[in-house]
Amino acid sequence: MYLRSGDERRRRVFDAFAEALRVFVPQPYEGDVLMIHCERRAPALLNAKRGWRRYVKGRLDAVCVSKDH
Repeated sequence: MYLRSGDERRRRVFDAFAEALRVFVPQPYEGDVLMIHCERRAPALLNAKRGWRRYVKGRLDAVCVSKDH
């Protein structure tokens, strides 16, 4: 479908994203996960791992890389 207005397109994308967030139900993952964070966010790694532990049934590792994004 062709949308004439950039604002209309952004609104529709936002609405679709909001609906996806509303209906998404995370499920357990049986495999291993490697989380990659930038150095600037390194202090957040411990908290991030705790939040994911309930969903990751395998090994959960986290590493920092020397990038900013």
